[in-house]
Amino acid sequence: MALLLFQYDTGAVPLSRIVDAFAQQHHYEPFLEDGVTPNPETKAQFTKRIVGRFIKDVVRAAETKAAEDAARGGIADIPLT
Repeated sequence: MALLLFQYDTGAVPLSRIVDAFAQQHHYEPFLEDGVTPNPETKAQFTKRIVGRFIKDVVRAAETKAAEDAARGGIADIPLT
């Protein structure tokens, strides 16, 4: 397992504002479907999961495209007459 650690300078933007924005944009729900039980996943945990999903999606898309390009390059031209 590889561990990716990085820092990003948010300037004057507080972490709480970033977490709140991720929660809002990605539809975090503070309560479970019953509307009563608090969500056991905090906004911060949710944000971390969403960022992780984004990283995986980017890598998957790049590797899929590379594999498709390689497969296309290996196919000889087929003349149709």
